[in-house]
Amino acid sequence: MAIASFSGELLEVNRSFCRMIGYSEPELVGTNYHALLHPDDLDPEEDYAGIAASYQVEERWIDKNGHIKWVLTNAVPVVGEDRDNSYFIYRFQEVTYRKSFEMELRESSAALQSALAQLQDARLEETEQEHARILRQMVSGIAHDFGNALEPVVWLSEFLLSRPDVWKDEAEVRANLELICTGARDAAEMVRRLRGLQDAVVEEDEFERVDVNVLVEQTVLLERPRWKDQALAEGREIIVGVDLQETPLVTGNQAALREALTNLLLNAVDALPEGGVITLRTRRDARDVLLEVSDTGIGMTDEVRERCMEPFFSTKGERGTGVGMAMVHRIIQWHGGSVEIETAPGRGTTIRLRVPSAAAIS
Repeated sequence: MAIASFSGELLEVNRSFCRMIGYSEPELVGTNYHALLHPDDLDPEEDYAGIAASYQVEERWIDKNGHIKWVLTNAVPVVGEDRDNSYFIYRFQEVTYRKSFEMELRESSAALQSALAQLQDARLEETEQEHARILRQMVSGIAHDFGNALEPVVWLSEFLLSRPDVWKDEAEVRANLELICTGARDAAEMVRRLRGLQDAVVEEDEFERVDVNVLVEQTVLLERPRWKDQALAEGREIIVGVDLQETPLVTGNQAALREALTNLLLNAVDALPEGGVITLRTRRDARDVLLEVSDTGIGMTDEVRERCMEPFFSTKGERGTGVGMAMVHRIIQWHGGSVEIETAPGRGTTIRLRVPSAAAIS
């Protein structure tokens, strides 16, 4: 955190800010913080002293050792009687590790897109062109699900690396490391399943007894960066609640079921452009265990509801891959269950996963 004049002069800084940038408080107070920015992130035509509105920007900083750090800056003006009595309250969050991850993903995506473009430009025969289309769809799906699996791993690692003050709290460090391990194992399980390119074939060594309440709690914690931190940075407040009843165990693949819940939770986040509430519930219904994800968002039309589980159908334009709900449907079918959808435009959506209990199929 920092307080600065409208012209950028730092008036107050806290210890976390000093640690992030490597300078002491006396060295920073009185300095214009624009002098700490990477030259390429400064607009020579911008009148920084004339800015008097809230803004958010990602920019590169140069710390005392000359290292470049990516920082997410949120600025809120406090306007007094005149300019001398007005100032900005800044909140800075280092996002270097996330930006590195994003750049690696972009580079990988660019390489894949280049390869696909070459396939298209080669004027392949009709059969070969169809193979290229399938490959493009597969790449899109892999990038979607792999990004979902790895993002919490990167965020939690970044949190631990940037917060040495929590290292002495063994319980908190252990809890975060367990979540990192869970996310990494989910990604490894995804690679194993993709490598086999299996079509919903149930192998005996792939299924185990699973507590769905634990899966819900893990999913909410793993995806916290998306539904809370990223949403707040975008000006949205999303509240995620859980309503967990005592349920029997199910027989299934933990990583796959967690992947299905993750897709539903992130879809619910996307359905709340102005913020809102998401609720994850579990309950028992006869021989089945029910997992529900409800949101207070924009809802779906009848046409979208009927098509939302079609592979590569999306209403998100270039932001969507159209594989999330199709993957959810495939996973639940693999587990011998079904997917139910209740929705209406402007009235939110509830998606219910119905999975047979372990006792029901034993």
